Order: sequence, then structure tokens, then C-alpha cells
Amino acid sequence: MGMNWAGRLFEMAGDSNPTSAVVFAGGGGIPASAYRHFAAFLAASGIPVLTFDFRGIGASRPRKLRGFSASS
Repeated sequence: MGMNWAGRLFEMAGDSNPTSAVVFAGGGGIPASAYRHFAAFLAASGIPVLTFDFRGIGASRPRKLRGFSASS
């Protein structure tokens, strides 16, 4: 059974080398899409951002949770 992960990289514009980066590891059942505006703002300010959904949340959620194994 394959893993179902979903993430999005917000890249900064231009060719500059970033000196920092942010990873949003949301919790409490909050999908990564909730951080999209802030992530886009940071990327536009020169800080690349990675957002992702944990298994079973947001874009990582399967169509049906019945039989979904969150232990592997």
C-alpha cells in the first residue's frame, strides 16, 4: 500500500540564494491550504516555504477513511 502525501513548495521569485526557509507542519487537523496566503507572502519576501498535509488530513486524505491505516 503506497503512502499518500501532499505538499506544496512556495518558491521565491528571482535567482537569489535564500539564507533561510520555512516548513509549515500544521497540526490539529488543520490542512496546509490554511497557510497558503502567509506562505505566498513569505515567498514573495524572499523566503521559500514548504507546506504539507499529514496523512489523513487535507489533500493527503483518502476518499474514504474506512480501512485507512494510519499506522504504517
